[in-house]
Amino acid sequence: MSVRIEITSEGMEHLGNVLKKLPDEVREQAQDKLVVLAHKVKNVAYMMVPVKTGSLQKSIRVEVYSLPAGYLVKLGIRAGGYVVNPESRRIVDYAGYVEYGTRKMKAQPFMRPAIEFYKPELSKVLRQIVKEAVNQA
Repeated sequence: MSVRIEITSEGMEHLGNVLKKLPDEVREQAQDKLVVLAHKVKNVAYMMVPVKTGSLQKSIRVEVYSLPAGYLVKLGIRAGGYVVNPESRRIVDYAGYVEYGTRKMKAQPFMRPAIEFYKPELSKVLRQIVKEAVNQA
């Protein structure tokens, strides 16, 4: 189980449509701002995650998927997967259990608080993108 936070053109259809209508230079700057913000969120999550072996911490990453033409398709911050825990010798599959807790373990959120911390900046960036779109129209 992994924890994934994504901004997708499907999930945020309006933002995707706005980005598509922007001139290439403005769209690229807007996408760059969103990627920079995603890295900031990742860094806060990295500092907040509980550390026992460091495997879960190492698994926190930003994933960016774009089309060959440079259009951002999906942007996400993910924890879990691909890193092997040295104690269990298994791929880290417990990020969701740490984030949300279980019947036997209390939640130790690290992704959601990181996102909450940057919500005001995300709102600001989105407003700037829309403002740029209006100015270019």
